[in-house]
Amino acid sequence: MPRVLTALGPLGAETSQVDGEGRHLAIPTTAGASALVDAVRALDDADVVIAELALRRPSLDDVFLALTGRKSTADEEADGDGIGGRPAGRRARERSSA
Repeated sequence: MPRVLTALGPLGAETSQVDGEGRHLAIPTTAGASALVDAVRALDDADVVIAELALRRPSLDDVFLALTGRKSTADEEADGDGIGGRPAGRRARERSSA
């Protein structure tokens, strides 16, 4: 992974995210598909064998997280984290019984 990060440094690897096993790397970019071409060239020059390479467009949740620094309310409720730390289902039952 250190060779990969060094090779991809000019493409924005300093803002990259490495998975827990250190086998997958995600690099945010605004360059679109041309970033893939640059990444392949840089990795080839560094003699790094590529197992998989993909371009993923950001979801609305990704954009919300980037702009606000927090998950959307829908994500929190799906995770079971409601407002005030209560599960989302409990709030719904409290409203219906009031």
